[in-house]
Amino acid sequence: MHATGAKANGRANGAARGTALRRVLAGSVVGTALEWYDFFAFAACAVLVFDKQFFVVGNPLAATLLAWGRAGAAERIDRCMEIAARLCELIDADEGLELCSGPETGIVVWRPLGDVDLDALRNRMERGFVSIAELEGERRLRSVSANPMADPELVVAEVLRAATPSARTRSS
Repeated sequence: MHATGAKANGRANGAARGTALRRVLAGSVVGTALEWYDFFAFAACAVLVFDKQFFVVGNPLAATLLAWGRAGAAERIDRCMEIAARLCELIDADEGLELCSGPETGIVVWRPLGDVDLDALRNRMERGFVSIAELEGERRLRSVSANPMADPELVVAEVLRAATPSARTRSS
């Protein structure tokens, strides 16, 4: 009879441990969900509300940067610099493109090789964005990595597509 009581007591302890484990798991799930909600709510408010309510500086960009704080602004700058570095990698990897200036400041200066009218090339681009700059007396494409959502693969693909001879004759 004593052995049966020990078994019952062991089952009760196991059931109690299982209940405690489920409570810990449920608490962790609820806590994590609330933390993610708090994170996303703050991120949305930082851009949509806090910049206008707490940082009235007359400049929406400055107010947004203040709302993000030092870490948030640094994170976005780092992301933009990563995009510029990726764009340089893609340009270096393509034999039809020349990298003229690297991404030290987040600005990449480059061009397609050959006789390409850069104004016409920009007009033929359907997606992506580049501007035109003059460097050492020659016109080049300029990409400023100021958008953390920019897609360097898309920009390079669009420039190559717009620079192809068939694209030149199609737009003429």
